[in-house]
Amino acid sequence: PLPESQLDRFLMRLELGYPHPRAEREMFERQHSLEEARNNLRQRIDTDQLNAIRQAVTQVHASDNILDYLQRLVAYTRQAPEFAVGLSPRGALAVLDCAKTWAVMNSRGHLVPEDIQMVLPAVSAHRLIPSGDYAGDSMALVVQLQSNVDVVRP
Repeated sequence: PLPESQLDRFLMRLELGYPHPRAEREMFERQHSLEEARNNLRQRIDTDQLNAIRQAVTQVHASDNILDYLQRLVAYTRQAPEFAVGLSPRGALAVLDCAKTWAVMNSRGHLVPEDIQMVLPAVSAHRLIPSGDYAGDSMALVVQLQSNVDVVRP
């Protein structure tokens, strides 16, 4: 495993798992060469559209209540006995940025607690180091974290 300082540099950890048997079968039946796959790639958005999305993310409003909620989550990871290493400032900023992106994806210009809750596991589980007594599934600890920190509505 990587040291915690290097793990903190990865934005998210996503697990895809195995495909559904039907999807896997289609994959077998439609096996293409790498060259054919490259030739079939199509541009979905252009640079201007991407820049507009980036700009929209920077404009998403985070109320004081939302920022307080995020700070309580972060503080919990730093103080609770379940965690040997809590969420870093870089990790907290990553949660905020990803939550804003999630809000844009859901056509909102402001954050709601569910935005933070949705991205928190993927953004923080690989950054949090469980303590010896709680060693194991860090994703389960993130779920526990969310249930232990009260949500205050904006």
